[in-house]
Amino acid sequence: MKEIVTALYTNRCLAFSKMNGKDDQVLEDANYVLYHLDTKNVKALFWRAVVHKNKKEYSKAIKDLNDLLEHDKNNKAAKEEV
Repeated sequence: MKEIVTALYTNRCLAFSKMNGKDDQVLEDANYVLYHLDTKNVKALFWRAVVHKNKKEYSKAIKDLNDLLEHDKNNKAAKEEV
């Protein structure tokens, strides 16, 4: 069940990321996954990094991308964001 809820939240991050002005919702959902469901979830780390980048919080974005790459060294999307 935990995996399904995690997938729902990360999929919602993707959906919100396609809408203008929804960065706060992406951040909220990504944080929920990382704080309550899976601290190493690469999709949640990626979406949170994207929001931090959009908000010009570059050090936070880089930290999330580095954490993501620790768990998934071949993640192409994360490498492109770095």
